[in-house]
Amino acid sequence: VMYLAPNGEFGKPDYFDRSGLWLFADGDSLRIGDVARDSAADHAGLEVDDRINAFDGAAASSKSFAAWRQELREQAVGTKLEIQLQRDGTNREITLSLADRIPNVMPAVAK
Repeated sequence: VMYLAPNGEFGKPDYFDRSGLWLFADGDSLRIGDVARDSAADHAGLEVDDRINAFDGAAASSKSFAAWRQELREQAVGTKLEIQLQRDGTNREITLSLADRIPNVMPAVAK
């Protein structure tokens, strides 16, 4: 038997990373390990094994991996980021528009 009870965060939105990317630190870049289906990254055309070199002109190596994760989580929905990446040896630029993966709507709870 498992009992669940609301905690201090109950009713507050849970902000997941708004990019839909599973990233890995890889030298001076961030390598995409996975792209969530129907996510912002998926809609932007980002692909597994793309290597992100910069976000809005800021080198991926200019911040820690944790700092980039936090930024992708905390920037507002609709924020557009210019991603400079390398795919199959070719440099590309892709615009990523951040979006919530889980709607910020709490269903009514039966009492």
